Amino acid sequence: MSLRKFDKSNFNFSNELIQGYLMVKGHIDPIVTKNAPKGYKPNAWMKLDRIVHATVWMHSSKSMYFTMQSCSTAFQLWKTLSDTYEKEVASTNTYLIRHLYNLRMK
Repeated sequence: MSLRKFDKSNFNFSNELIQGYLMVKGHIDPIVTKNAPKGYKPNAWMKLDRIVHATVWMHSSKSMYFTMQSCSTAFQLWKTLSDTYEKEVASTNTYLIRHLYNLRMK
């Protein structure tokens, strides 16, 4: 399975693709859970976390580097990306809806 790079402009779409990819691989836990769920040995959790962290990095564009550079865990990385880029998309959507509404009123 191949994933394309994602950036600020297509974050909502790409985050669904990456989550699906991680789910298929059985690697979704590190982005949805801060600490290791029961049944994980500490070394196995750290290894899985690094794999997921690297997967997200590899499929991110250079424009997201400064947002991602301080994140040391996959959970922290995913939360930072979501907090940063989902808000931007939400405000853009609000602007577009208002613009569309104003066009109809004229």
